[in-house]
Amino acid sequence: MKKSTRKLARSAIGVACCFSGLAHGQANVIVYGELDVGVARFSNVGMNGNGAVTSLYSGLNNPSYLGFKGVESLGNGIETFFVLESGVAVTSGGLANGNGNLWGRLANLGVSGPLGSLTIGLQLDPYLLSVILTDPRGLSGAGSAFNTYAGSATYGILNSKIGSTPIVGIRDSNAIGYTTPTIGGFQATILYGIGEVAGNASAGAYLSANAFYDKGPVFLTSAYFQGNDNAGVKVAKNMRVGAGYSFNPGVKINLSYDVRKKPSTGESVDEIGGGTSGLISPQLSYSMGAYRSENRENRSDRATTYAAGLTYFLSKRTSLYGAISRLKMATARSRRTLSAWVRSPDYWQTASFQMVPASV
Repeated sequence: MKKSTRKLARSAIGVACCFSGLAHGQANVIVYGELDVGVARFSNVGMNGNGAVTSLYSGLNNPSYLGFKGVESLGNGIETFFVLESGVAVTSGGLANGNGNLWGRLANLGVSGPLGSLTIGLQLDPYLLSVILTDPRGLSGAGSAFNTYAGSATYGILNSKIGSTPIVGIRDSNAIGYTTPTIGGFQATILYGIGEVAGNASAGAYLSANAFYDKGPVFLTSAYFQGNDNAGVKVAKNMRVGAGYSFNPGVKINLSYDVRKKPSTGESVDEIGGGTSGLISPQLSYSMGAYRSENRENRSDRATTYAAGLTYFLSKRTSLYGAISRLKMATARSRRTLSAWVRSPDYWQTASFQMVPASV
């Protein structure tokens, strides 16, 4: 009984110290989020591949989410921070997190300063960030690189999971990530996911990294991802390069090339993507992209996505968008899809408040 009491006492002291330190620092909490909802019509779907369906979707163009970010200055350019972010299903009011957790998009804390930042917890995969920044459609659910990165069921190598390890990373749990400061336009991130398998440190572990050069009109990136299954066998080895060039006024072109391998089986997929995005007017923007994935072992097994969209900005926070895309699967007519998204309001709101020091 005395031993249990001592354990409880130590826990209480630890929590009190954390809140005491927070109260004496200058901290700021930001509430942020985005709501996106729209109507989509899919053709060439169903058992025979000749049906059509109209659906109401949440997070068509961009994910709908709500988040909290706290930052506290420790002085000398050093800050501590935390982020909690959850997906929201606007159509039902439920959660929209692929892992089923409350804070399933982001849940991490860390420290940043002149030497870079260290983040611990659930965080965005560095490889995926490289994909997003070279995708002219911004990984939109309304037709983009997402169709082949994580959404094409034909290529199990792209979206399957071996044990608890994803073949491609999206939201990395049990992860420790380090991002360098930006030096001369260069920045890099490396992340290690701990497998937490007793007796085998490599089991369930994964590694993801990216590098960026962003200066003037030129943007360059490369990324790497590898993951092991629960037996420690490497089941994923992915590499990519990408580039972008910005023209005035506000027009950008992008191009990327990915190689995704499954060493345990010898499977390999090549993907190339590219397109353009920019402003037609201060209130109207466009984006267009084309993406092709192909199985190296079976060249007839391939997928091609074409997508284009327009966004009209009603204000700084609200917009309407429309998009049309076509996903063509070479091996099955039922997986060729034509879809359109119309009248989807997109809201973004932030608010902040100061944490008031507690009375002594």
